[in-house]
Amino acid sequence: MKKKVIQVKNSVMNLKQEKMTLEILLGVVFLVQFLILAYFNVKLLGNHMADDSSWSYLTAALMWKEKSFNSNVWVDQTSLFLDSSILVASLLYGITGKVLASYGIANMITLICILWCMNDILRRMNIDLKARLFAFNLLICPYLTNGFIILNDLGYFNDLLSGPAFYNLRVLIVLLTIRECESLFMCVGRNVKWHIYYRGDSFSLHIISS
Repeated sequence: MKKKVIQVKNSVMNLKQEKMTLEILLGVVFLVQFLILAYFNVKLLGNHMADDSSWSYLTAALMWKEKSFNSNVWVDQTSLFLDSSILVASLLYGITGKVLASYGIANMITLICILWCMNDILRRMNIDLKARLFAFNLLICPYLTNGFIILNDLGYFNDLLSGPAFYNLRVLIVLLTIRECESLFMCVGRNVKWHIYYRGDSFSLHIISS
């Protein structure tokens, strides 16, 4: 009987060690991918600039210089792209004076917010760290299904993680909406102040994205 108990304890310890090893491995992969994205966003945007992305970068600079979301001088026939990194990039451009670096930093700020929101959603669902790290790695993996085609900025990498990042704020809005839905069920009897804050924040982002 004592021998069986020892075997069970050893098995449990081995499982814990394997789980910890996998978590460390996933954490290292995540860190490497995150650093690659950070380097690409801050240093290499100008090396992979196409038609749409160049207009996004220029729009961020023009917004700061003209102190306006729109202008009589320039017109965007598609949309204002207020639900992308342009707003934050414009503010950072006013500080740094470097539009490409500012846009890349804005992309990373939005990505960090996406990861934070995603982690909070999964944590509330009692998803363990190993599974969360696996999900994070899938999210930030720089898929390049279209490569760097100079005439096409559309693709997972360019639309969410880097470049013009047309959809990164939209993804964050969806995640905030999911988080808010969770809060509706979990915040009853808890801190109402924070609940109201997140509702207002989510509502503001919805207005921006029309």
